This record gives sequence, structure tokens and C-alpha cells, in this order.
Amino acid sequence: MNHFKYFKKRKTVEPPQFKFEEEYWGMVKDPDGKLRNLIDEREKRYQDYKDEIDFINQLPAGRILDVGCGFGYSLSWVNEKWEKHGTELSSYAGKIAEKYCKVFFGKLDEAKYPDNYFDVVSAFHVLEHVEDMVGMVKEIYRILKDNGHLVIQMPNFDSGCARRFGEKYRMLNDKTHINLISDYGLRLLLEDHFFKVDRIEYPYFETPHFTSENLLRLFDVTKMSPPFYGNVMSFYARKLAGGQNTAEETVSAILRKSINLERDTVSQNLNSLTALAHAIREAGEKNVAPVWIAKDSILKVLKSLSSFQRITSEFYSLEQSVPNFKQKTPVILIIDTLKPLEVFIDQIKKANGDLFVVGAEKDLSTINGEKNRLICVPTTQQDEFDKILLTILSGIFQLRQLQSHIIAAK
Repeated sequence: MNHFKYFKKRKTVEPPQFKFEEEYWGMVKDPDGKLRNLIDEREKRYQDYKDEIDFINQLPAGRILDVGCGFGYSLSWVNEKWEKHGTELSSYAGKIAEKYCKVFFGKLDEAKYPDNYFDVVSAFHVLEHVEDMVGMVKEIYRILKDNGHLVIQMPNFDSGCARRFGEKYRMLNDKTHINLISDYGLRLLLEDHFFKVDRIEYPYFETPHFTSENLLRLFDVTKMSPPFYGNVMSFYARKLAGGQNTAEETVSAILRKSINLERDTVSQNLNSLTALAHAIREAGEKNVAPVWIAKDSILKVLKSLSSFQRITSEFYSLEQSVPNFKQKTPVILIIDTLKPLEVFIDQIKKANGDLFVVGAEKDLSTINGEKNRLICVPTTQQDEFDKILLTILSGIFQLRQLQSHIIAAK
């Protein structure tokens, strides 16, 4: 998965398979040169994650997973009514965590948790370490229940201190911090993968780090940066579901807020737009999402689409043969005519295409297909039809940044 849209990957002197064992979890030297024994810091973990833990404890008890749980100290402060799970690479830390939760030793994707399994997933200072952060977000989405909560705390590598101190920014001191992401990048990453970000916090003023000594250190950029507001960011997000109560949130995430559809249009097409966005995401960035147009009058809409970056437009006739797709591929068919299309639709399905049909309500009534594969343009006026159609298409393509072959029927 291409990560450049979201964050910068840092190369460090550490070996690729760095072992997070006793040398990492035992007696360590922090960015200020102080020796600390991490195993003695259970109380400190509560202070560091107090707001996040309090948030979890006010939720109805269920099943929680802490990714990269370390010693299990954050879960130790979660109400005992919860069924607690953790993943951990370190056998040294994980053995201690077993006092507080059921531990899987290994990477998250190796645990093979069931779909829609957890009510809450937390990741405290984990995402900056992993080789495939985008893949981890996808896996968290899979194992979270609909409307389940994702709680993240991690460094913000575009904070005020990061900009002021440069290479002396304290969050760069740990050489295993390889994913340098900002608050904007993390929000974009989550929203692109169908999470609704409810709240972002920057814990500092209520922590022991808020001292006059640390504030005065801001003036000396020749030394290590101090703990300061914005260095750490906490995200509270939810996995979007298809329920009516999240209709506007879901479509906003799917179409990256570049869409300005009327409320009725959003509500009417929620399930179909959600299914289409999921199909495009699952197909992957290298797999194109072809669009067939069943009438010449829509070509002007497609010409407008060429102005968007990363979209390649190629026009062919409907009579040309349908290619065999190597994998299940979302295919969009746009109609505004009663022209018989049964043969063409049958060809698409036989070619491994996952067909979505866009059109006016009167035309869609002639299509025999699943309701969540039909996207209704609620107007009979051609100008309005073209405008809404362009909005839907451009939003989908901008969201996924797909290279798209646009195929038009004459």
C-alpha cells in the first residue's frame, strides 16, 4: 500500500527486525538522558493514558484489544468487566502482560481474529513503530465491530516543537519510530479507511510534563526539545456502519467531503455508495475501476473528469468486447436511456465484474440487480443529472486516487 499520501517513512540505523525485548522494555535512557526502568512505570502509564482509559471505562463493557500492549499496564486500569486481549511482539513484556489480559505473541495480522470481533481497539504508541501502518489500520477495521471504537495515542511529527527543534525533536530520539505522521495525515488515513474521527486531543496541560522548567526549555533549540503541547496526539474514532444514524458520516468518509449532495440523495444511496467504496478499496489501488457510459450525452461529463489529477480517460464503444478481469473488479455502468442492456450486463458479470449501475429512477426500474448496487440520480433534468453524476464520480475517484479507464458507449 502506498503510504506517501499519509506519512514519511524514516530509515534508521536499527536493523529491520529490531527485537523489542528486555533492552527495549527494561532499563532505558529517555530523550533527556534520564535512566528509567519501564517495568516500574505502571502508575505513569495511567497518567499518560488517563483520558483514554477513562473514556474506555465509561463505555458499556465488552471485548477490548490493546495492540502492542507491552506490559499490559494500560489494560490493567480498564474495568474488570471487560474481556481483555492484547498483542505483543516482545516475549519479555508480554509475559508480564498476561497478568492483565489474554496475550497473542506476534503481529496483529498473525492473530487471525474474527471479523467484527472487538468493541474497542486501542493502540498506544504503536503505529509509529510498525512496518505497514496502512495495513494495520485495515486490519483494525476488519476486526472492529460496526460503530466500534478505535483509540490511538502516538507522536505528532509535525507539532510546533517538531518544526522548531528539527532533528532535536524528542520524538525522533527513538530509532524505532519509523512512521513520521502528522495529525492531518493520521486523520486522512483513518477517514480514507472508513473511520469517523470523533475527537482529537493533545494531552499536556493536565500532565506532569506541564512545568515552568519545560516551558523555559523552548527557548534553547541547541538542546533536546522538551515535552510540550502537540507532541502527543490522541485520536478517538469509530468504525463506520451502514445504519441510518451514520448516513452523512459514512458518505462523507467515502467521498472525502468533496461531495455536496442533498440529504435525500445521501440517504437514498447510502448502502450503494458504501458498497461501491468498499469494493473499490478491496480491489486495491493498482486495479482500475472502469466506467461504461450508455449514451453520448454523458460524454461531456467525462471530459470534465479529465481535469482531475491521476485520472486517465479512454473512450470506447459499448459494442467492444468486455475484458476478463484478473480479480473481482468494481464496474460502474451509467445509464440515462431505456436502451436494452441485458446482454452487456451479463458480459460484465461473466468477466468477474462487480457491477454498480447509476441512473435516473425510471431507468433503474428496468435493471434487475441488487438494491445495494443501484445508485439513483434523483432528477429527470439533464443538466442536474450531469451535475450530480459528475459530483459522485469525481468524489469516488479523488477518494481512492485510482487510475481509471473511462469507457463510453455510443
